[in-house]
Amino acid sequence: MEKISIRDRKVNGKQYAYILDDVLTGEQFDGLNDAEKINTFLNQFRDEFNYEYNRRRYPNPAARIGEYLQGLPTGVNIDYWHEAIVERLQSFGVRISYLRNGDWDARTYNLINSWFAVCGERILQAARILGVNDKL
Repeated sequence: MEKISIRDRKVNGKQYAYILDDVLTGEQFDGLNDAEKINTFLNQFRDEFNYEYNRRRYPNPAARIGEYLQGLPTGVNIDYWHEAIVERLQSFGVRISYLRNGDWDARTYNLINSWFAVCGERILQAARILGVNDKL
């Protein structure tokens, strides 16, 4: 049986592709395969953010990576503005709801507010799928 690429998975494949192809784009990721990209990112995260104070402040590893991503670390090109996040969510097939006045509804704002933690979770899931040490 042929192994399915992480990008082609039915569940979250588009999100893994986004992380690997659009987010991890810095020079430190050039020429690396998927597992090496995730490993390089996690090592950078461990060196720059995963110290004791932050482990206590953000006990959930995905949330901790999300907080790190919000700081726009070197070599990471993640969607940051609300409009860009909503467009990206729509590209993943997420239905966005609007109020009569054209504003987003509360569910959409909840999706926006959890964006970085969800990206952190996808990075940890990709690490597990690719066999990368995800211990934080």
